[in-house]
Amino acid sequence: MNNILAHDKQKNYNNVKGELVEIDNNNKNPYWSVTLSLGHNKIRKLNLCNKAEVVRQIIDSIQAKIGDRVTALFFVRSSFKNEKYYTTAILLGLERED
Repeated sequence: MNNILAHDKQKNYNNVKGELVEIDNNNKNPYWSVTLSLGHNKIRKLNLCNKAEVVRQIIDSIQAKIGDRVTALFFVRSSFKNEKYYTTAILLGLERED
């Protein structure tokens, strides 16, 4: 697997299985994102982001496309800015489900 975990930069992470429903790869934006559809009865969306070159590398490593069943590896980061908390799910890697 070609992701951040392979280089031991991130030791603690979460994983979730879902269907890849969107890849936001706008070249004008320095951060790209992927959106997964999760759940059985109550469908929820999970948006995971990272720097454009990292997301491109992760997607290309498994040749991901819309509709694929994947396991996403991520961690949650939170920061306090402008009197508000901002929480972001950072994408670390994708693994294709067989």
